[in-house]
Amino acid sequence: MRRPGAIRALGRRLLSTTGERELRVLGIETSCDDTASAIVTSSGQILGETNMHQHTVHEQHGGIVPGLAANHHLMNIPLAVRSTLQQSGLHISDLDAIAVTRGPGLPASLSVG
Repeated sequence: MRRPGAIRALGRRLLSTTGERELRVLGIETSCDDTASAIVTSSGQILGETNMHQHTVHEQHGGIVPGLAANHHLMNIPLAVRSTLQQSGLHISDLDAIAVTRGPGLPASLSVG
């Protein structure tokens, strides 16, 4: 027996047990030095997620360099989003919304995401 709000896959469309289509949102996180993305449904199911670290970039400077972090986000966002979409089996056109981090965080990094 399915619990209320459970999700079942029908092709590439996700339906709740009530027959309503679940919303799918791509989240992009760039508040500091990690570039992350995830696709979640309106019921909280994670369909795919990617986290790209910049540890080796900043380690040689003894801490996070905001300009370097922002530049690496520019390179990493397309890779992270592509990986997350592949994991989820979805295309960008299948998404209902895109959410980004607004704060708190490093201004240079936040402006990229």
